[in-house]
Amino acid sequence: MNSMDTFVTIVDFTWPTDAVVPRGLLEDAGIETHLKDELTVQVYNLYSNAVGGVKLQVRAADVEQARTILREAGFLKDGPPEEAAIWLELDRITREIPLLGRIELLAARLLVLVAIVLIIVIVPIAISAQPTLAERITAHDWCVQRVQYNDKDLEVRSTDLLVAFEECHERLTFGKNGAVVLPGLDTERQSASWSIQDGKLLLEELVAHEVVYGAPFLITVDNEFLTLRSGTTTIYCKRQIWGW
Repeated sequence: MNSMDTFVTIVDFTWPTDAVVPRGLLEDAGIETHLKDELTVQVYNLYSNAVGGVKLQVRAADVEQARTILREAGFLKDGPPEEAAIWLELDRITREIPLLGRIELLAARLLVLVAIVLIIVIVPIAISAQPTLAERITAHDWCVQRVQYNDKDLEVRSTDLLVAFEECHERLTFGKNGAVVLPGLDTERQSASWSIQDGKLLLEELVAHEVVYGAPFLITVDNEFLTLRSGTTTIYCKRQIWGW
């Protein structure tokens, strides 16, 4: 639709009867008019203030002529107050936004518009503020509860551990420098390196148990549990709480 064909509010009234004379003056001058929210106020009188009254509208191309006529007849001051002009402009702009313009009340349109803007701005910030996978797995030491290979439980026992922790006998420790200490499988613990690529954990520079630890692992982690799954191996861990 051409913007000049858009109906623009030039003055509002509390009751539809208040608009009869000014509307007649405009139509006598050949200006097409429209009363917005007339039926709403007629049916629900108490809604007048809520909807902003009955709005006398003309086409955008006729605004200046209509204002001149109403100003000379005393229905319009020398110009709308600056604040009123701003609201009229906001009403016009928001009505031209697809879908949003279908909402009748300007206040409701503005609330929806603000909500959309906040979502666009805040959601990416919130997502970017989330810790990365690397930050989450290095935030704690992890107690290894079970290691399964081809759906069979392996004996998780590091033969070089001289003192067993009360609750956490075997640990999986990811260093922020890219080093990792893996529990032994009835062998000594081994040191290796780790990295995350395409969302998967890679354990490299292994000296033993490569068939168990060597495939890329999918990572599931929260503040309490860590689970690593490859095509053949699943490692179940729980966050170590020091002082157990």
